[in-house]
Amino acid sequence: MANYPQLDDCSGVWTLKEVNDAVMGGYWRNASSIGITAGNLETVNEKINIVTTGNATVWGNANVPVYGPAPMSNFNRGLFAGGEDASADTTATEYITFASEGNAADFGDLTVARDLACGGSNSTRGLAAGGRTPSLSNVIDYFTIESTGNAVDFGNLSTARMQPQGTSSPTRMLVGGGSVPGASNIIDYIEFATTGNATDFGDLTAARAAPTGLSSSIRGVFCGGATPTVQTTIDYVTIASQGNGIDYGDLTVARQFGGGVSNSVRGVVVSGAGTPANVNTIDYFTIAIGGTAVDFGDAVIPRSNLGSVSNAHGGLNDGYQGTRIAPIPLGGGSGQRGIFNGGNNRRADMDFITISTLGNSQDFGDSTANHYYGGSGGGSISYLMAGSTDTNDVIDYVQVDSKGNAADFGNLISSSEKGKGAAASNTRTVFSGGGIVDVIEYVETASTGNAADFGNLTVARGSSGNTSSTTRGICMGGNTPASQNTIDYITIASVGNSTDFGDLTTVAHETTASSSSTRAVRFGARREPAGDTSDIIDYITIASTGDASDFGDLLAATKGAASSTNSTRAVAIAGNTGSDINVMQYVTIASTGNAADFGDLTSATLAGSAGSNGHGGLSTTDFAQLSYLSAGGSGHTGVFLGGQTPSVVSDVQYINIASAGDAIDWGDLIAVRTNTATAGGKIRALAGGGATPSESDTIEYSNYTAKGNAVDFGNLTNARNGPGGAGNQVRAIFNSGYAPGESLQDVMDYVTISTEGNATDFGDSSVARYTQSGCSSNVRAVYAGGDSPTLRDTIDYVAIATTGDASDFGNLTVARHTIAATSSSTRGVWAGGIIPGGVTDVIDYVTIASTGNAADFGDLTAANGSFNGMCSNNTTGLFAGGYTPSVSDTIDYITIASTGDAADFGDLTIAKGTPGAASDGHGGLQ
Repeated sequence: MANYPQLDDCSGVWTLKEVNDAVMGGYWRNASSIGITAGNLETVNEKINIVTTGNATVWGNANVPVYGPAPMSNFNRGLFAGGEDASADTTATEYITFASEGNAADFGDLTVARDLACGGSNSTRGLAAGGRTPSLSNVIDYFTIESTGNAVDFGNLSTARMQPQGTSSPTRMLVGGGSVPGASNIIDYIEFATTGNATDFGDLTAARAAPTGLSSSIRGVFCGGATPTVQTTIDYVTIASQGNGIDYGDLTVARQFGGGVSNSVRGVVVSGAGTPANVNTIDYFTIAIGGTAVDFGDAVIPRSNLGSVSNAHGGLNDGYQGTRIAPIPLGGGSGQRGIFNGGNNRRADMDFITISTLGNSQDFGDSTANHYYGGSGGGSISYLMAGSTDTNDVIDYVQVDSKGNAADFGNLISSSEKGKGAAASNTRTVFSGGGIVDVIEYVETASTGNAADFGNLTVARGSSGNTSSTTRGICMGGNTPASQNTIDYITIASVGNSTDFGDLTTVAHETTASSSSTRAVRFGARREPAGDTSDIIDYITIASTGDASDFGDLLAATKGAASSTNSTRAVAIAGNTGSDINVMQYVTIASTGNAADFGDLTSATLAGSAGSNGHGGLSTTDFAQLSYLSAGGSGHTGVFLGGQTPSVVSDVQYINIASAGDAIDWGDLIAVRTNTATAGGKIRALAGGGATPSESDTIEYSNYTAKGNAVDFGNLTNARNGPGGAGNQVRAIFNSGYAPGESLQDVMDYVTISTEGNATDFGDSSVARYTQSGCSSNVRAVYAGGDSPTLRDTIDYVAIATTGDASDFGNLTVARHTIAATSSSTRGVWAGGIIPGGVTDVIDYVTIASTGNAADFGDLTAANGSFNGMCSNNTTGLFAGGYTPSVSDTIDYITIASTGDAADFGDLTIAKGTPGAASDGHGGLQ
């Protein structure tokens, strides 16, 4: 799982105590930890991705540019308190929200106007200490970070000073160095949970003003500063004890007044005042080790007198904040993808955006039908589109976290006129209105099929703005044909008629709405009979009832926009301001204010529809999906991809491995394909290479979490037929095959399963061959059999996490090719295959962690060849299709841990040979 942090980069089984110790001890880092820097009277705030390296990027703008603010942050917010604006010291405090790039907003005020104070924080409180008023200050203020408002007096430092630096653990803030007015070596400490004066902690290795501070939950680190000579020295202290600083490294460039950000593993020092000018250098080091810092990248602007905040610093490792794993968003850990489809001049076109990142949209694929003035909804996995002004009743769907064309979901109760709206929860999508009707209908999002009757609106209408929380669906405005201000609501889990909620601030149709789980926001409108267009944004609290309140204004009066949202940001997309536009604009849902520019749609349009896998109808954490994602390879979904009937086919079928029975249709590959190599993780099944019937280099994937058509992943290093596939949760390895002209290959390629892209060379097989088959544990991939063109009994293996050539493992009991494979975490099994003069029923097995020749396992229900892939749930292994010698639809199964003959499991939907096979529970995923 891409965003799931690991304990010091180890893998395996952790006890609950180990997990608790990791969280409480500060070693469970936040995989998405970021730092934001501000100050030096610059308008721009900069972003650093702490866990990578590279140059800083623009995050947004300061509300008021200042010099020397005091920084503090929790997991959600970063605050910049006080500083000197262009004319004088200020009390003004502003904040950013880590989940959404954008401009800072007003938070409140310090008790005393000052600059060059320092800051520190845990998950609850942020402290600002010392500074210049312009006289030296010993004042300590505190804010409650989650609640906007003014600071409260906390106590006093041991000595009034400016230019100190703060570091934090979950319980303590340290204040080190500064100017009194000469350089100081004093370190004070403050307990967050109390109020009162600071206490002496110890001394830095040398007196210095304006060092840079950062921390893990265990160590506080002070970097650089001036004695008055500008320094490179890095000192550390253990925050929980008292004592003097210890020298444990140096910066790459001497500097003072820099910005410091960190997670529980890495400290990053950004910019600062060097000699003689400001620098844009960014350094980093490992907090637990120290040593000479290493170049990280460059800041956007060389500057000093910075305030810097992060969402993962040492003050936040207190169990449920900071570097603890954040709740896993819906949609395989994404929750940030917005999709836009349809429109008056786009019809079937689909675009996508990443809602948390400003920028232009990108092409997603095409819907099966035109959805101009249609409605859209869906859950964490699937995005649904329905109806249009073309009076079609089609419901399409796509997998949100993929790209590609839509597949048919089912049909509405009747053909829809324009303006159907939709609301959705984790499980249901509810469509209402359309044309001027009061019909409400719904589908269960996880299962394809036709819509069913839900109830009726309070007033028949169309072109409303619809959205939802996890429990309620909201329908706002619409036309009858006059524009309405009516707001209705339904309880999504219970069929029935809608209920009056209240009224909008204005009549509105051709309007759009989006929501977090608590607040719904509506954008723009057409207003009839007045005949004008509105720029009004209004909002409601979904769990209550009552009239809407004013939120702000769009960039221009707009009708016919669509909107998409994550939990914090709503984006209004396209529409018409007198002519069609491609403008996307956004607001932060929890605040109020005018919309800001987000980026551009690929083309201008009116009356499309939009949705996301992070909207308000989806809970913060989908526990069913969390269980699935963390199941460690215990999934039971098997898929069989492509093959020959004898014509080459594209169909994909699936099976529940835990329960005997027949396969069910899943969708289709991008194109017909046979002899493909298959592999994959707990989320994705990959198919690479094969014949179409010409040799192919295409890699495509399907998601186990949602049925539908496969999506392009990338390409092998060369086109080839009959490669073998295997891998673990992280990597898929495609082995050998033959290239055009029947040129036998020994090349092995690999891809990272979670990241689309082209394959990379892994090494070479022990022998050039094709139609061998692979299986794996989570450490080794093992390949057996094949044709070179002599039939092979060769078994070789590779360590999946490395690269390099395959090593000899042993031999099969019978040389053969076009062989099936399956595995548990300990045992690899090969079944059937083509031998001289026919096919065989032999099943062999090996212990994957050892080397040696295969042993007899048992026999298939019938001699069979021409099948491929690995399909198991770690207990049961399946072999499907093939030639006996006629094409077969049989599915056999074995219990991998035992030996014995295979038994009948069920049948494929069609008889076919050489299908690929994959599963979300095979031995490589344990």
